[in-house]
Amino acid sequence: MIIPPKTNSYWKTLILGEDIPQLHALPTKLLLMRVRLLARDKTPQKIEEAIEIAYDFFLKNQSIVQEDIKILFGAIDQIGANNE
Repeated sequence: MIIPPKTNSYWKTLILGEDIPQLHALPTKLLLMRVRLLARDKTPQKIEEAIEIAYDFFLKNQSIVQEDIKILFGAIDQIGANNE
């Protein structure tokens, strides 16, 4: 599973979204809570910071949270969206 680039619009949707997907790993759940709190004021700077944190987390922890990566980013692969 490939993690989409930070420029993909899905990152903003994930960070600002209110829905919490059914995730498996506690670290992923905690990360989503953290970045959503960070970006709650919806300023471009905070959103970019939250995306950077989330992207780095998934990149560094791919082997640990691969099931959650499939859940979160699998739909992107299926529809072939890359929005780069």
